[in-house]
Amino acid sequence: MFDLFKRKKAQPAQTEGDPSMFAGFLEYFGEAPVLEDGAADPYDAFIDGLGGRSFGNGVFRVFERGDLERWHRVVSGCFTKLRGEFDLIGYDWMGRCFAVDQREGDGKGLVVLLEIATLDMYYIEKDLVAFLNEVMPNQSEACLEVGRYREWLTGHAPVGPMECAGYRIPLFLGGGDSLDNMEVSDMEVYWDMTDQLWEAVKDLPEGTKIGNISFE
Repeated sequence: MFDLFKRKKAQPAQTEGDPSMFAGFLEYFGEAPVLEDGAADPYDAFIDGLGGRSFGNGVFRVFERGDLERWHRVVSGCFTKLRGEFDLIGYDWMGRCFAVDQREGDGKGLVVLLEIATLDMYYIEKDLVAFLNEVMPNQSEACLEVGRYREWLTGHAPVGPMECAGYRIPLFLGGGDSLDNMEVSDMEVYWDMTDQLWEAVKDLPEGTKIGNISFE
């Protein structure tokens, strides 16, 4: 999905003289610039200034400060490779989360996409400000699948806060990667159920037939 992003060290964002350190992001979604303290930490400025807001009619939402602790636990339980060392940014209409990797190493400070549908993690190879202002506006299809969301909206209401359009039958259980196999779910329930299903089948030999699976 993100093959076009090649690994390299994150470059510092240039925000001096900009009416908003998130000007490109806001312009892409047709929102007015927000004046920010150029000396503020970009992550705190983003969460405190835009937390809880929806963009693109629900295609992307920013986590509210009050939801971060709970969602940090949810995401940590599913993506143990991150060792709990990450800062959540927001989530898209499919329930995929975006976070800043805070583990020591080449990836520190870079944005990662956490794909709950397959339990995969993708590096986007940019820091927070560059991701918001450059990658999201210019590669919105790769980041957010905006074309597919437009299709979704032709027959459904916009996805609401803390909701997602999740797969009825998970992809790793043979479900189709199509809108016909998607439905609106509570996002935390979707994450929990998907993770439980993955834990139940991940070590089975390929081709194993799956019977009834119960949830705790």
